[in-house]
Amino acid sequence: MSGLPIESNYSHEPTRPVTENERNELTRRVNEAYEKGELPLDSYQEIMDGLYSATTLGELVPLAQALPPRYRSTDPAGSGGHTDLAPGTVNTPVTRPDTSSRLVRAVFVSAAVVVLIVVAAIILGIVF
Repeated sequence: MSGLPIESNYSHEPTRPVTENERNELTRRVNEAYEKGELPLDSYQEIMDGLYSATTLGELVPLAQALPPRYRSTDPAGSGGHTDLAPGTVNTPVTRPDTSSRLVRAVFVSAAVVVLIVVAAIILGIVF
């Protein structure tokens, strides 16, 4: 169970019975991975068999770990690589507003204003 994130219900409560919602969520993920070609047929069948025979969350651990990661995040060190988030966790992606386009626009507008001031000063004969 060490391959799952700390916040995973599977590792926190391995003896808790599997709910229909948890089973449905994992079924959806398995079907999605199979449809995308990320899971071969034999693995798909094996995971589905295990999913419907599991009675506790702990029994779902190897099944959740066999799934491809749900999300990818940029490497926090900034190397440009990607780090797979651990499978089996119901993470919600964090969306941040895109400020890069606003920043670029502000820099260009500021530069244009400076150029206009310099041109106006040259035309009017004002010396800096």
